[in-house]
Amino acid sequence: NKFVFIPNVEGVSYDIELDGTDEGTFSLRVSKVDDNEITETAYYSDIPVNASSEAIVTLSDNVASTVLQVDEAGAGSFETVSVASILNSEQAQDTTKPITAISTSGGTNSAIFTLSATDDNSGILKTEYSLDNVATWQNYSGSVIINVIGSTVVLYRSKDKAGNLENYNSETIRVSSATVILTPLLNSNRHPERGDSRSEETVPNIPRESRESELEPKVRGTEFERPKSERYSDEDILGALRDADIDTLMDYLGQKRNLSLEQNVLQKYSGSLSLNQGAINFISYGTKSTVSLGEGERAGVIHSFKEAFNRIPETNDDWNDIIRIATNQAPIQRSAEAEKRARALKFPLLYSGEGWGKGVQEPDILVMAYGIRPIVRDMEKEKQGLKEFLKIYKRVPSSTFDWNILRFISY
Repeated sequence: NKFVFIPNVEGVSYDIELDGTDEGTFSLRVSKVDDNEITETAYYSDIPVNASSEAIVTLSDNVASTVLQVDEAGAGSFETVSVASILNSEQAQDTTKPITAISTSGGTNSAIFTLSATDDNSGILKTEYSLDNVATWQNYSGSVIINVIGSTVVLYRSKDKAGNLENYNSETIRVSSATVILTPLLNSNRHPERGDSRSEETVPNIPRESRESELEPKVRGTEFERPKSERYSDEDILGALRDADIDTLMDYLGQKRNLSLEQNVLQKYSGSLSLNQGAINFISYGTKSTVSLGEGERAGVIHSFKEAFNRIPETNDDWNDIIRIATNQAPIQRSAEAEKRARALKFPLLYSGEGWGKGVQEPDILVMAYGIRPIVRDMEKEKQGLKEFLKIYKRVPSSTFDWNILRFISY
């Protein structure tokens, strides 16, 4: 530690210049001292630095108004660094390290660990963990899923707002090889509806004008005719999803609203999806062409849409694409980023046939980019697909994109 004491002289301001000497991080405390007692401290934590770095500290009568600017690259471009904490006189005297506890669950196909930290004075600034033997530390923000088969050593620690860093703790978590398919898509008894003429080939882009000019009304996402008594158009149903018009949706489906079901859906999926009422309605009830999917699979479709477009469905076109994805059709809207990510994948060990992309064809790209669902789920194919996924990645699927890859491998 290095200390600099500067007298507080009326009418005099100070700038302190700092020069980096090596690569690493530094922390900085700026304290106000009255009658030999620290009354207030500004604490800056873990600022990246290297031998080229420069920094300027501009002091103020009010410690909270201290300004720290850092030029990490030494190129003359300074950026203001946010203060990590402002401490009062009691908190500034804190020298006790925080304590972090870990709890774990699972272990058969995946495991989850949760960290909780306590501090008796200044409070917790951050909790972090490492899965690579301290090579990197990641800030902890919520429960962490471990999918790597075998033993994983978790190192974890916390730092309080006064800068006291806990010595890291260690926990070994073991995950055994998966023996059954793990899937967020519930209801494996999905079958095409009578009269359904969809094929496994994905549908190319269709202009909106073409959709609106179809002469025969069709249930969205399928190819059979509506009953003569049907009084809702495609756009009516898409609008009902967009506007969360539950009365229209219930009348269309011939159902009664189930508030308990909607509440369960909100509790079950709101942690991973920022659900609006329209999304809650779709997951809870579906449409005539998606009702057979089941609640979990409809939630999975929204996950896939969000993965591709970085939003939950909002417009008629969004909801049209949701139902297309759910019914084995390519979305009309496209995401260049999602397709680029899918195209970047190579499977040379499994797919080495001649042709474009090591055996990966354009329909496969769309499945991985958008999570297009199969017409009929085949659990045996998915079990085999999981085995292949494990061979490639040495872990079970955990993210939405992982499950999209698994669908490509399986089907």
